[in-house]
Amino acid sequence: MKIADISSILQEVIGGIEVIKSFTMEEHEVRRFQNQTTRNFRLNMKRARIVAILPPIVEILTTLGLVAILWYGGWEVIRGELTIGEFIAFLGYIGLVVNPLNRIGRDYSQYQQALASAERIFELLDIEPEIKESPGVMKMPRIEGYIQFEDVCFSYDEKELVLENIDLDLKPGERVALVGPSGVGKTTLVSLIPRFYDPISGKISIDKQDIRKVKLSTLREQ
Repeated sequence: MKIADISSILQEVIGGIEVIKSFTMEEHEVRRFQNQTTRNFRLNMKRARIVAILPPIVEILTTLGLVAILWYGGWEVIRGELTIGEFIAFLGYIGLVVNPLNRIGRDYSQYQQALASAERIFELLDIEPEIKESPGVMKMPRIEGYIQFEDVCFSYDEKELVLENIDLDLKPGERVALVGPSGVGKTTLVSLIPRFYDPISGKISIDKQDIRKVKLSTLREQ
């Protein structure tokens, strides 16, 4: 469980606090949040143990390697197969390799965090936009303000209709009030005009131009 997932749960709860209180779901949401944070804590503790163990292991292996090199190199010097100068130079090169290896062990946790962050970033970059332009769309001419909804239906989950068979004919300069209780689709209806969403059926036109056949940028900038 990632911190981002916990933040998402918090956002859902805070945004839907009225619904949660209406159905007396406070205890359920508290348990859900506790379960997720407990899981995240356990995963972090597991990672912390791995991170704590790795540097000592690297240090021990490095030390054992140096001891083996000193023993073998000293033996070669005694036998005359290796000069003292060559042996010291070799130890110097080994030192250049050992320090980076030790740093890798110490910085392992940072590498893991960076990889996790990169994974999340690439997940976001790979998300395909729900609203796509059709090939060969044209630029939206200067808008005069004649808006038409023709038998428009919309649903967020493709099961329950939020808007059903909406017909509107709004002339330039005309003022229209959308009246109704919260949740009936007033904001959704307005959001269809700049194509934040697409209707599941029907047609929306501005100045007789189907908004699905124009470039999004030229539609929204006006």
